[in-house]
Amino acid sequence: MKKKFLKPIVLLFFLCFTTSAWAEQPEPEEKVAETQQVIPNIGTGIIYQNSVFFRSNPAGLGEGLTAGYKKKLWDKPSDDLLFGTSYVFVGFDLVTVGIANALEAAVSIEPIALLYFRASYGTLFTSRDGNPESLYDIDFLTGSTRALARLAGSSLTQSSNLKLLAQVRLPLGPFFLRNTITWRKPVNMEAFDGSPYFYDFNYDVIMSATGTLIHNEAELLMQPSKNSYLGLRHSYTHPFTDFSEIESGDIQKFGPVFTWLFKNKPNKNHFRDHYITLTSQWYIQHPLRAADETYDGEFDPNADPLQYTTSRAIPNISLLWGFGGQYATK
Repeated sequence: MKKKFLKPIVLLFFLCFTTSAWAEQPEPEEKVAETQQVIPNIGTGIIYQNSVFFRSNPAGLGEGLTAGYKKKLWDKPSDDLLFGTSYVFVGFDLVTVGIANALEAAVSIEPIALLYFRASYGTLFTSRDGNPESLYDIDFLTGSTRALARLAGSSLTQSSNLKLLAQVRLPLGPFFLRNTITWRKPVNMEAFDGSPYFYDFNYDVIMSATGTLIHNEAELLMQPSKNSYLGLRHSYTHPFTDFSEIESGDIQKFGPVFTWLFKNKPNKNHFRDHYITLTSQWYIQHPLRAADETYDGEFDPNADPLQYTTSRAIPNISLLWGFGGQYATK
């Protein structure tokens, strides 16, 4: 009976983004927040997890790497329902999308199979100077992305980054319910030209230079086949800010998520545990991406930024491919 329920719970662990996030998942952080939790299921050893991802809005092709030391917590067999896969992890996260990048030290713990906690701290940096005009010449960025940067008065930023994440996973018959909440705060902010606000490229929101952000993802998943997962994901992002030019800076998205797990090779140390995740979410709420019309003309930096609305019929699409490995094990 334990083995019957163990496999879905363990495989559910491999789905942890949108970062996002890497997701977080991280997926950008929103998509990488998800990918950082996809760690090869070994007892004790030095492990790594790599992911390559693409998202449509704000557009970006990036890569995330998590590496460090994983230690099994309890002296329990792997088929133990609650404690067989428990572990603690200490390592680092490296995320790069070219425009905005992050390097953070991280520690995570899974005390039981249904709970997961993570804390990270590091540097968020950009190759550009933060001036919103630096985004105007990037062809693949939409007008609404450029307008958000101009609306905030600072497109990118350099700062330290503190992030806390908690996740609950519950099996519900043939379904799985997973909820991930992330709290993030920029520290030692260096906003462009001293602006009190900035456009956070990772979460696609306007933030206060001294503020915080909460991002929550609720997912209902099922396993239609041995190597696949299908479900629905609702994402909610709330920046704590009093930015007066927009009525609300909150973001809500909803749509399907699909993950395919390749045939893994548990006896191999490297380049294993492959999977792909495809997510398509439509905007329920967003300052510029949940309107009735689509602006498709040439971007004018001197025009009103609020005119660059994007139809809510256009979804936010993300595609992620990941794999992992280990250097040592007991």
